[in-house]
Amino acid sequence: MRRPRDPHPRLLCRGRRGPQPGIADLLDQHPGAEFATPGQCPSLRASLDGARVYAIYTDHGHDSAALCRDKAARGGNARLLISTAEYIDPC
Repeated sequence: MRRPRDPHPRLLCRGRRGPQPGIADLLDQHPGAEFATPGQCPSLRASLDGARVYAIYTDHGHDSAALCRDKAARGGNARLLISTAEYIDPC
């Protein structure tokens, strides 16, 4: 897993609430995806309703156009993963 806290655009495919087991299944459902652990990046939600959130995402390098095409095709939330608790959608 690459450290996600740089400003590359990423598509959040899914969020897994609860314990870490089950992430492998989500990664299988989204080939090429990676995951971030709760609290690894301030611009990703670390918890929801008391449950830890593991973000499943695809990295698009610096290609925002590819990110937006992927978002239009698959759904999800486009995000710039940055060091502040801001939820920036570059699309």
